[in-house]
Amino acid sequence: MKIQFLIFLLISCNAYSQQKDTNSYLLIRITGLYDYTAERNFYTIIAEGGCDDAKEIYALKKFNDKKTALNTENSFYYNHSDTIKNYYNYFLTSTEALNFISKKQWVLVSIYSETFSGSDLVRSGNDYVPLTTVSSRPVFCFKR
Repeated sequence: MKIQFLIFLLISCNAYSQQKDTNSYLLIRITGLYDYTAERNFYTIIAEGGCDDAKEIYALKKFNDKKTALNTENSFYYNHSDTIKNYYNYFLTSTEALNFISKKQWVLVSIYSETFSGSDLVRSGNDYVPLTTVSSRPVFCFKR
């Protein structure tokens, strides 16, 4: 899948090479976590490194999700205002996370599914046997 995506990017870059400005690309994954203090799910943005134009996304503050953690209330995107410069990487919905990226002038180009496998040990009688697991998640490609 990654090879197909890279071929797509190469073709896209070649098609736009006649333009004066160049585009920057950024791959984003969104994952869900649990906030033990507020007792609710939240979402975080996982941005691949290597994009100089994505500083505001890389600058999202890590949220401490432990029960006894103290996080500043005014740094959450759902309370956003013009005075806040750095937000927590904490979004109430994945839509809110995508809107944050969009407001930073990133445009969605493509979405593809990333598939991976692993294994878990499950009980079978008195023994544990390996069970293969297969998971997938969307990967969002943005450009600016």
